[in-house]
Amino acid sequence: MEAPTAARPAAPQSINTLIVGAGQAGLATSYWLSRAGVEHQLLERRDKLGGAWQDRWDAFCLNTPNFSLALPGMPYDGPAPEAFMLRDDVIGYFRRYAESIGAPVRTGVDVTRIAPTEGGGFTVATSRGSWRARNVVLATGGYQKPKIPALSAQLPSHLLQLHTDSYRNPGQLPDGAVLIVGAGQSGGQIAEELLAVGRDIHLAVSTCPEAPRRYRGQDLLYWMMQLAQFGPDYGLNGLTVGQLPSPAARFACNPPVSGADGGHDIHLRDLGRRGVRLHGHLEAADDGDLVFSDDLPERLGLVEAAFYQRMKPMFDSYIAATGMSAPEPEPPRKDDWLPSEPPRLNLDAANVTSVLWATGYRLDFSILDIPVLDEWNYPRHHRGVTEHPGLYAVGLPWLTGHGSSIVAGVGRDAEYIAQHIAGNTAAGDGDVQQAWLLRARPVEVHWRGEADRAEPFPGPCLDRGHSELLGNKLRRPAEHGLPLLQEVPGAAAGEEPEEGSLVEEGKRPAVAVGQHAPARGEQRKLLRRIPVVRHERAGFAVELDPPVVGLRFVEGHQLDIVQP
Repeated sequence: MEAPTAARPAAPQSINTLIVGAGQAGLATSYWLSRAGVEHQLLERRDKLGGAWQDRWDAFCLNTPNFSLALPGMPYDGPAPEAFMLRDDVIGYFRRYAESIGAPVRTGVDVTRIAPTEGGGFTVATSRGSWRARNVVLATGGYQKPKIPALSAQLPSHLLQLHTDSYRNPGQLPDGAVLIVGAGQSGGQIAEELLAVGRDIHLAVSTCPEAPRRYRGQDLLYWMMQLAQFGPDYGLNGLTVGQLPSPAARFACNPPVSGADGGHDIHLRDLGRRGVRLHGHLEAADDGDLVFSDDLPERLGLVEAAFYQRMKPMFDSYIAATGMSAPEPEPPRKDDWLPSEPPRLNLDAANVTSVLWATGYRLDFSILDIPVLDEWNYPRHHRGVTEHPGLYAVGLPWLTGHGSSIVAGVGRDAEYIAQHIAGNTAAGDGDVQQAWLLRARPVEVHWRGEADRAEPFPGPCLDRGHSELLGNKLRRPAEHGLPLLQEVPGAAAGEEPEEGSLVEEGKRPAVAVGQHAPARGEQRKLLRRIPVVRHERAGFAVELDPPVVGLRFVEGHQLDIVQP
């Protein structure tokens, strides 16, 4: 009788791009990859879609208004843009989004290892088989592992200790007082929830900066979204990663504002007046006693001044630069109330029976068998393109700016990464090492046929995308069906461009290069000539002389070519 043979492991599945994580970052990346025609697959460790929002407590609601739900292709269009969506509704929004974009997601798949292969690409081990991928996008977000201080091991064993990641409602906690460590958004909101049901609360104060829920007639997030998207056009770069004082600042906490009850500020002194016992930073545990920093008055002053020192000047500068109409700035809030708690707390005497760690999260890329992490466990990258070819990151705190890890901003980073992947995919089919694939969308453009009359062309046209230049050559593959440029008649800045046209095979009609509407006095020069040459393997190369920094379609369907 023959001995049984071991079952041969299944052959790895192959894919162009694997996206690890199907939260907001992974789904936004999937949206752009689908538009670029790039084959991809999302792997989500949770059994159901909804991302880290499923880890929030029962009464959680968004800290940002509904209008900030601005994933590409499905911005919020409901009846209450200024309201704050509840947790289960947020989860439903992401599930509907995944369905609407046809995201290719496999749930219940835990990625355990990502390693490079010879000749490029990756092997990816999962709980349900292995993959081979040309590209991998890390879209696991910034809320990967609860961060609990080592000090927690020194607390008495009878205390219930929970991170906010595991907290669900007040009924979870035993009778008695609660110590909350951390006064950021989660700490502040849970303190209010427990206070509302009559619990005694001690709060160890961090240095998260306070900020008003609304400023000069708009929600705080409105101004932050405006600054992130349009601020650089006015030289206001304070919300870009390059303006951070140090790499550690990428992990700074956000202002403790709340979306509960229609949205409001959370002020520590107000909590103190309502009965919350405020303490300084938790520094040590000593035989049932907790020791806090003896600097609470200075700490309160620091968190209250931060908005007026940093955010307020940026908001005011943006309003002034754009000429927007807004109410005059409100005067700084003045509050001299001070707590009287000593820097030492005996847990038994205070009847503290539970501790909630509102201490945030840490990054965990232990699945990576690739040396691309810095001392903060953060991938070394440029705009999400890591040092290792084919490996990308999206959705991390301050990847490119303040909005990188929130719904309102993750789409911009995802678009850039998808374009990079699409360009490399196109380049791999020819002899070009790096290229950007310009996105395409159906629009109506008029072109001149043989009879020289205007006819509608409903096919894809160059859309708002970025282009990588190789020397002075921009290359893109022909198989994506993008219209090809050929010649541009001489034109100077300010002249009316000729009617646009598309190239027919073997013909050389002219295409007008339109001038982008000048903004704030800015002038865009028009190029004189763009000859198109055939490239046998990579498609078509557009030679640009002089070189330009980008191609994009602007309103009125004019192709805007911008000189450096």
